[in-house]
Amino acid sequence: MKPDIGIYQEMVESIALSTKHCLSYLAKDWTEVEVWRMRARAKVFKLLAFTPPKTPLNVSVDARREEGNTVVENISYDMPYGPRTQGFFLYPKDRSGRLPAVVALHDHGGFKYYGKEKITAMPDEPIILQEFKREGYSGRSWATELAKRGFAVLAMDGFLFGSRKVPIDSLNEDFQERFKGLEPGSEEYIQRYNEFAAEHEHLLAKTIFAAGTTWPGVFTYEDRRSVD
Repeated sequence: MKPDIGIYQEMVESIALSTKHCLSYLAKDWTEVEVWRMRARAKVFKLLAFTPPKTPLNVSVDARREEGNTVVENISYDMPYGPRTQGFFLYPKDRSGRLPAVVALHDHGGFKYYGKEKITAMPDEPIILQEFKREGYSGRSWATELAKRGFAVLAMDGFLFGSRKVPIDSLNEDFQERFKGLEPGSEEYIQRYNEFAAEHEHLLAKTIFAAGTTWPGVFTYEDRRSVD
């Protein structure tokens, strides 16, 4: 059976078995998995190089609605930087005992104006959002579908998406000029924002790396905070 990564399988195996990479689980026979996990996790966090100050979550439920047998709570919580993260917490209305839980991560594609809304059924969805769901998710709001199947689901905005996106009024005048005359929230505004964000992401990512931290470090931190 041929390997999934083709001609580069040999390269990967040589790295995994190298003494220079002794924390690879494939490098040796780890008799105690917890020892390996502790050392490997510490190394991962060191390489991610992102340790913002500890900040209380201060979670709040800002709104609540029912859609059939599904409850949708609009929640938000604090971050050590930037605006509060907004999310949806969905669960079946009729339930007993503990539920299986899922942190639902939306895609990290070029549609940055929305985040959690891309995977959650929304009342009065804008046409542009409906079109994106048809193209990206076969028209399905899978976070809502999981809740209907008995899961507790948290869908929140990822870094640079939705409530976590870069506000235009926080940028210099050259960037703001691109949105002059556009009505915030209109289809044209959303399209313009997505075009801007696709370009601006590279500037922000390189600046983050130059500051001494990592792009994956920021994203994984925010994902872990959603689990908290």
